[in-house]
Amino acid sequence: MARVQLLEEFVDKVGKTDSAAKAELRETRIERDAYANAYNGDCSSVTGDAKIFKEQVDDLRSGELASLFRNMNEHDQVFNERSALYSDYISQNTSLSMNNFRIDLLKHLAGSIVVKEHRLRY
Repeated sequence: MARVQLLEEFVDKVGKTDSAAKAELRETRIERDAYANAYNGDCSSVTGDAKIFKEQVDDLRSGELASLFRNMNEHDQVFNERSALYSDYISQNTSLSMNNFRIDLLKHLAGSIVVKEHRLRY
């Protein structure tokens, strides 16, 4: 369940366009649901080694994973600020003028390139 939570945060904050991460998230959710169904949705009733493992994962959530989630949130905020800052510099007109520049450059190159014939042909 911690892996699903981690992947959800990653896809939401960092890998918004990462299709591999989205596919992995779908597969992990299916696995999580299968394990949860084995315990009827209540994983707090585990015993033995599974209980120890669950406690270790819960400790990770409050420690290292919490700092990782904070880092992902900061990354998302900085990325959004950067996108907002540069959104004024790149507009539809800029991309349109770049398209026009490419077309004009291709026309110029197509008209100025001269292919010389050689006497010896292969």
